[in-house]
Amino acid sequence: MLPPLFRFLAELTTWIVLLITGYWYFTIVSMLTFALVNFNGDKKPKDTEMPGIYVRGWIRIAVELGFGLVGCGFSIYYFETIISIPLCTIILASFVLDRERWLWMLGKRVNPPAYVIYVHK
Repeated sequence: MLPPLFRFLAELTTWIVLLITGYWYFTIVSMLTFALVNFNGDKKPKDTEMPGIYVRGWIRIAVELGFGLVGCGFSIYYFETIISIPLCTIILASFVLDRERWLWMLGKRVNPPAYVIYVHK
């Protein structure tokens, strides 16, 4: 269950960095994007009615990478190294831990990782 936990921590870290640096409107855009832009079968079982926009896997991955890198970049630019290193480490760890999910979203794996299936139960 580490990948979903680190993905949540990466999102939360990005939102906090954006709020602290005064870019609250980016926080709202990020929250709405993460809530509305979905890959079919990722947050809910496949073909389940869920509000939002279903996109291809690479689009969802680009959203996660983009906002993660924005959070990392803002933390490096606005904070001291002692603060930005742990924040960027959390974000980068979430990218590494999510590689199996991303492969599934790109169609390189037939079945989703076990933690995606477990979250649906």
